[in-house]
Amino acid sequence: MTARQNDHQDVAGYRVVNYETSDSPEFVSLAFAPDLGCTLLRSTILIRGRFGIPIEAVSWEVTLVRFGPPDASLRQVDPTATGH
Repeated sequence: MTARQNDHQDVAGYRVVNYETSDSPEFVSLAFAPDLGCTLLRSTILIRGRFGIPIEAVSWEVTLVRFGPPDASLRQVDPTATGH
């Protein structure tokens, strides 16, 4: 992977450092935020078929960073869940 820094690029309001690779057949781009302990804020993966045509793309990006204790309701299990 090679590092490419772009000081004008932000994700969720934080400066990011991009690491990219274009090793065939995959292209991977990862954006880390140094101000958040190098937390990954964006990921893009592009897989090309045998003729170089993209056949699969997966991408996600953080849109909000909120500091403080985690919301306890997010860890509650639904009492009606059966686990099957």
